[in-house]
Amino acid sequence: PSNPSKPVPQTGDDYNLYIWIGVLGAAVIGSGVALFLCAYKKKGQKASPGRRKAATGVLLICIAMAVGSGFMLAREIGQYKESADTYAGLSEYVTPAETDGKNGTVEAPEETGASSISLPTVDFESLLAQGPDVKAWLELPGTVIQYLVAQGEDNSYYLKHLYDGTANKVGCLFIDYENAEDFSDNNTIIYGHNMRDGSMFSTLVEYKAQAYYDEHPEMYLVTPEGGYVVEVFSAFVASPEESGSETSPWALEWKDSGAYTTWLSAMQERSVIETGVSVTSSDKVLTLSTCTNGGVDRFIVMGRLVAVTE
Repeated sequence: PSNPSKPVPQTGDDYNLYIWIGVLGAAVIGSGVALFLCAYKKKGQKASPGRRKAATGVLLICIAMAVGSGFMLAREIGQYKESADTYAGLSEYVTPAETDGKNGTVEAPEETGASSISLPTVDFESLLAQGPDVKAWLELPGTVIQYLVAQGEDNSYYLKHLYDGTANKVGCLFIDYENAEDFSDNNTIIYGHNMRDGSMFSTLVEYKAQAYYDEHPEMYLVTPEGGYVVEVFSAFVASPEESGSETSPWALEWKDSGAYTTWLSAMQERSVIETGVSVTSSDKVLTLSTCTNGGVDRFIVMGRLVAVTE
């Protein structure tokens, strides 16, 4: 890649919602105090004009703060709702996977236990008309992760834009801009926010528990050309400072197959779960990257791509 140690995208939710709730609360409390000061007077005495004037000024400031923070709070909540409605509308273009295996067979060794699989059917023609950067559909069965995947000219745009280009802090899942769009690279990276409303990649961090992996060992990745079963083989926490190092999960190229094999082994050794999935230098892998709940580090889930044929 042109920039192997480039910054890892910040994919945590912001604190704006809490900030505006705090400002609104402070404004309400301040208004109450100001009203009390305006009305309060000692028995037999008139209220001090100076104090009343100051209290009135504080009250007006608090009212302005309440109106402003209320507007910003509504705006923040509106972005969550807008993104939820937009992505919920994708169901019109996606037909869930059938359960009888008619849609395809997996090109994989017998030991994987995946002899046949059915993938969701996605109307990419219609979706590309709305968002020309759309490259794939990623689905983790039984969870909220059922989203389109885009790819921009950098790793910033889709942090704050939906798949159709609408400005929104929830953003869109997106492929690293240096990756090939057809998932032909040895390691393709998909980034996504860990949102407080439970959307996007927020559930990825659940892979820290073995029981969660046992219930969700595979994902689906559908592209305009075909699709893959993603067999999860590793999950762990990584630091953005690792970018550019030999053990970086965000690595995109290696000097030879031996170096790639060594890297794959290192990724497996870091896993906090046992998967039993083997990966070799002939495999292509998918790396899903999101912020940890604290927002400083990144939670990584890696899977082996197993091609599905019609």
